[in-house]
Amino acid sequence: MGQFRDEAILLDFGEGGYGSTILIDTQSLKSLTSLLEIFTRLALGSLMTVDLSSFEGVFRSRTIDSFDLIRDAGKSVLEVIATSEQRFSIRWTDSPGNWQHRADLIMALRDGQLPGHQDLTEEGDGVLVVLQFQE
Repeated sequence: MGQFRDEAILLDFGEGGYGSTILIDTQSLKSLTSLLEIFTRLALGSLMTVDLSSFEGVFRSRTIDSFDLIRDAGKSVLEVIATSEQRFSIRWTDSPGNWQHRADLIMALRDGQLPGHQDLTEEGDGVLVVLQFQE
């Protein structure tokens, strides 16, 4: 079971200490690099939209139905849409430059090779997206 958890990317959504929070949990450099590649592809335009929860090795909690990442030059929105009382679809739309900025944050976490986390959004954005590595 340890190998499975180490290589997986885990997605969760709920209320945290700073309000609504999306948690992306990685435990290995392999899973962190996979996430970096997705964000980089969004920035470069080789990927325009993707349901992050559909990628191999990505597992979502029961609260998440889907987690769409969308490249759109003119729009920057993070929406959490209730699909039932306890389940949500997440749609994160952003510009190429902002996807690249987040890829840079992920790269810094990966290159540091130390346990830690990185906020991929800011507190005032309405929903906090936190990436954890080996925490």
